[in-house]
Amino acid sequence: MLGVATDPESEVRAFARSLSLSYPLLADSDAAVARRYGVYDPVFGFPRRTTFVIDPDGRVIEIHTGARAMDPTAALRACGGQ
Repeated sequence: MLGVATDPESEVRAFARSLSLSYPLLADSDAAVARRYGVYDPVFGFPRRTTFVIDPDGRVIEIHTGARAMDPTAALRACGGQ
């Protein structure tokens, strides 16, 4: 599991530390990853909250948006956890 945020790297590191995350949180400050996955909203200038479950072969097998993206339970279940 890993997270991606479009904030500057220093803010992403501080945020990850403040939450004591058990997974890496990567900085996508130019939103290249968000654009590539089609979740960047140019009107608002930030990505829509989205969780992608990607299998070992690199295929997207589930996409969770909105409230489902905020709660990792379904994504962890899809990965064989919980």
